[in-house]
Amino acid sequence: MAGHGTVGAEVWPVEMGQLAVFGNGNTLEVAARQVQESRSPNLDLLILGGRPIGEPVAWMDPS
Repeated sequence: MAGHGTVGAEVWPVEMGQLAVFGNGNTLEVAARQVQESRSPNLDLLILGGRPIGEPVAWMDPS
């Protein structure tokens, strides 16, 4: 949702507005960068879980 960090064992970079999708597993690896931008001084995440619905993820509602 905000900030900069990394996700996964592969340490993939993520930034504000990006989505990371994890597969099956028992753990999530997430880390914040040591230095953040002044407009987003923290790494804020929204973590959702559930069964896959087999549909694409849309950034905005289709109009």
